[in-house]
Amino acid sequence: MKTHGTRWLTLAIGILVAVQVFAQVGSRTLRGTITSPDGSGITTAHVSIKSIANGDTKSVNATRDGSYVISDLQPGTYEITASASGFADIRTKL
Repeated sequence: MKTHGTRWLTLAIGILVAVQVFAQVGSRTLRGTITSPDGSGITTAHVSIKSIANGDTKSVNATRDGSYVISDLQPGTYEITASASGFADIRTKL
């Protein structure tokens, strides 16, 4: 049986991969995939990103494979949150 810690870690890995892509590309689009411990996409995942500077928030739901895209982001610092039923929420700044 998988523990909540394992579930949290997988959700965290999905976000960290997205953060790396955002930083490397230097674009204004955030892309990522939220996966379960077995590698399958979490279709119920909800991802939001909030601007630290002005509080603007954008949110999306993951697609059938757990992927998401959030476009039209202005340069700055953001807090990204991912949540899904049965998994611990995770937040990180980028």
